[in-house]
Amino acid sequence: MKKYNLLVLMCFALTLVFAQSKDEKPYLVKNFSNEKIEKLQVNTSGGGIKVAGTDSKDAQVRVFVRKNNNYYVQGDKEIEDELNRYIIDVGFSEGTIVCSAKPREPKSGNYRLSIGFEVDVPKNIDTDLHTSGGGITMKNLNGNLKFKTSGGGLKLAGLSGKVEGKTSGGGIDLIDSEGNINLNTSGGGIDVSNSKGDIYLNTSGGGIDLKNLKGNIVAYTSGGGIDVETVKGSLDVKTSGGGIDLNNVAGDISAKTSGGGIDAKIVKIGEYLHLSTSAGNINVDLPFNQGMDLDLSARKIKSTKLAKVSNNLESGKVKGKVNGGGAEVKITASVGSIIVE
Repeated sequence: MKKYNLLVLMCFALTLVFAQSKDEKPYLVKNFSNEKIEKLQVNTSGGGIKVAGTDSKDAQVRVFVRKNNNYYVQGDKEIEDELNRYIIDVGFSEGTIVCSAKPREPKSGNYRLSIGFEVDVPKNIDTDLHTSGGGITMKNLNGNLKFKTSGGGLKLAGLSGKVEGKTSGGGIDLIDSEGNINLNTSGGGIDVSNSKGDIYLNTSGGGIDLKNLKGNIVAYTSGGGIDVETVKGSLDVKTSGGGIDLNNVAGDISAKTSGGGIDAKIVKIGEYLHLSTSAGNINVDLPFNQGMDLDLSARKIKSTKLAKVSNNLESGKVKGKVNGGGAEVKITASVGSIIVE
């Protein structure tokens, strides 16, 4: 019985040590107060970056050093020698908080430490963030926001101003944001919701999901489908690798795909509606309560609502006016059918 209890205690102790070794404890914490903070600059070659805006005028920087999923603090001899191969700086100069972590001799060998930064700053601030080996998370910030990673995703919430971000190795999530927004990824999907402004999105490696957006929206992908739910303003979407689904969309609308069909429920058309596919059918619900100039082309057109416009739908061509004409409606399905509801 005593041996059994001893074994249980040993297992519990090992479990506790293992759990503690994985705690996300900062290696370094530095506070900035009584300073006029205008910009944040972060550069790291092997870790993630997290930035959160607050209502405070002060700032705090937390540096995390990780190896094999374990976090280390100052004084840990296990990584002392390896950490000496890096230069870690956290300072303040001319209104800018400057954070950096880089190898002393970048070409000298294999560096295995991940050095990341978490920063709390005043929410009205400009940023210049760069990492080659981790994701970037930003929330509640307003200003000229620039950020780039070569090895992770972008998670963004509550941003405003001029927002310019890029990743070569992950997806992009944006929510509750507004302004002039430009986001690019070469390696993942894009999910944007509850946002407004001039929004440009581009991915070479995934699908795009858009929900509850207002403004001028441009979204292109070479590697997936596009799903749109509730957009008002101007919408321009294009994909070479999937279908397009538009639901509850109003405004100037252009949707083009080379790799699938289009399903569209249009609430109201602005000056134009352009739908085009080279590889599928188009199913579209048009607002027949407004004036339209129709130009439809497909192998076959099916509709009970176009009887007054054309009596020869089987020809695959329809040109005519609805309610005296108005918005330009051009729909083309090169190898499929058009179904109008």
